[in-house]
Amino acid sequence: MTIYTEKSALGQINLDADNRHVPFPGNLNMLEKEYDNLLRVDKSSLVNVAKIVSYEFRKRTLHLEGGIDCNVSFRKSSDDMCYPFFSKV
Repeated sequence: MTIYTEKSALGQINLDADNRHVPFPGNLNMLEKEYDNLLRVDKSSLVNVAKIVSYEFRKRTLHLEGGIDCNVSFRKSSDDMCYPFFSKV
């Protein structure tokens, strides 16, 4: 599951999960605070940590279930809070 925003649609969150795309109103900060299983990987994306399959440190790419690849920002790839999630895979 990936949750992200797009500059072209302010105030809208996009959810991609199980081959479905669902847009809905909201913001990522609210979701990140409310759900402990969501991890911020860059300024416009959250991922479900239970869906992480592997992480390529040099490319800063998370591979999720369902063949979804997600880029991780440089800052988040070296963030002490995120490291346990990346190192366990």
